[in-house]
Amino acid sequence: MLGTSILSKITQRRLEEVKRLLLQSGENIQDISRLCGFDNPKHLKWLFKKHTGVSMRTYRSQHLGK
Repeated sequence: MLGTSILSKITQRRLEEVKRLLLQSGENIQDISRLCGFDNPKHLKWLFKKHTGVSMRTYRSQHLGK
């Protein structure tokens, strides 16, 4: 019905939460990874870059600089 898998939707929602935490908290990437349910921060870093085209550090600096 949604045109995508439930896993894809869950991943999308988790990445939205990662984005929110990157901008609204002072947490480091390892803590954000844990808070959003990712056991491996390296996997989150890879997934984030795959979906957004930028690293989490770059995303944070680009959006906090505005």
